[in-house]
Parts: sequence; structure tokens; C-alpha cells
Amino acid sequence: MLNNAKIIRFLDRTNGSMSIERIWDSFNEEIKDYGFVAAGYAFSNGLKQGAIADEMVYFGSYRNDYVQTYIDERLADDDYAMLYGSANDAPAFWSDIVSMNMTAGRARFQSIASDFGLKEGLVVPFRGGENEEAPRSGVALQSDSEQPEQHRAFVKAYLGEIVQLCAVFDNAMRRPTSIKEMYGLSPRELECIKHLCHGRTNKEIADRLALSDKTVEHYIAKAMSKLKSRNRHHAAAKAVMLGLTKT
Repeated sequence: MLNNAKIIRFLDRTNGSMSIERIWDSFNEEIKDYGFVAAGYAFSNGLKQGAIADEMVYFGSYRNDYVQTYIDERLADDDYAMLYGSANDAPAFWSDIVSMNMTAGRARFQSIASDFGLKEGLVVPFRGGENEEAPRSGVALQSDSEQPEQHRAFVKAYLGEIVQLCAVFDNAMRRPTSIKEMYGLSPRELECIKHLCHGRTNKEIADRLALSDKTVEHYIAKAMSKLKSRNRHHAAAKAVMLGLTKT
């Protein structure tokens, strides 16, 4: 139950038709009150068929050059916070998990992150259901590196409140309208994917939408690319898992 006026106000703001960009900006303003200087958010459907970097949708308010490096060099595959969040449900400090199952790739990631000033923070994982294939997401909050020990003590004291704030943010990002915006599906692409979920062929979809077979093929191919799916069946399964067929 939410009992903090600050979190309730944030919930009220994000309950409407706010865009994911505004939700993200608002969340980044809120975390400053808890001493965090930046954040990362990753969302992935539960039907993983490849590496984390291939499956996730990523947002980051860290330094622009770090975010670009993170994406270009596919650092998500060795990000200890990302790996921890994909297998655990409890929040954890970065320093408590950084050495878990250390590999050469993870050591390289740690070195790069440290060079960009990402040395301590908090990861808050979320799962969109009880089964293993439920979509997963997580928030990584960067601590102010000037006073790490003092900030760690502060975070421990307000951990429940911080997790509630992250949960409200995650719920807003998981709304079907937010997920649709996150993946950038056009109305026609979404329409074709919905028909695909009913097992219809391109010709059957084309007849229903008064389009040519080639046009339907184009829309489905674009949707498959945006959903990062391997084939038509994978795209349909992802759309159902993400709740896109309900919009």
C-alpha cells in the first residue's frame, strides 16, 4: 500500500496518457530526492531467443557517451546489474553483486562502467508475472560517487520507499500504450500483428484490411524487426506476451 505523499503524487501524474518520454523524465527528477544522479531502465519480453542486447529495450540517463558505448558494444550481455535482474527479484547494491560469477567479459564491463563514473548504485528488478516467461524489467540507479558509504546508509533507510517509486514507474512503462510506444509500432503494423496472432495468412489479412498481399508482408516485416523477433510465430507470441493485442 502506498503511504508516501511523494509517491502517490508521482502515481497520479503517470496514471494518465503521459508519453514514455515524459514518464522517464519525471522519474529521473524524482530519484534525485533520494541522492541518485542517473538511471537506466531495461525492458525485455519473456520469450528470449538471443542475447540480452538483442532482446531488450533500453533507456539511460547516464552520460551520453556511456549510453552510446553501452549500446554500440553490447555491454548489456556482461552488465552485472542486468544479469542479476534477469534472474532475481530482490533489490541489490551494485557493489554486492559486481563480483558474482566474474568472467572476462564482466570484468571488462566493470572497468568501462567505472571509467565513466558508474561505481555504486542500486538495481531494482521486476517481473510481469509468476511464470518464467513473463516479461522482465529492471531499474538501475546510479549513486552519487562523492559519498558512497553515507548514501548507501541513506538508501537502506528509505529502501522500501525507493522500491515503491520504481514499481510505480515500471507499471507506467508496462502499460500496453507505453509498450506500443516503446516498440514504435505504427497503427497498421499493430493491426497486422493482431491478425497474425489469430493465425491468419498474409492473404487473409490483406482481404480483411483491403490491402495488397505485398503491403501486408511489408507491415509484418517491419513489425517483426521492431519487436526483435526471429519469425512470424515469435512476433505473434511476443505481441501476446507484451499485451499489444489488447490495445
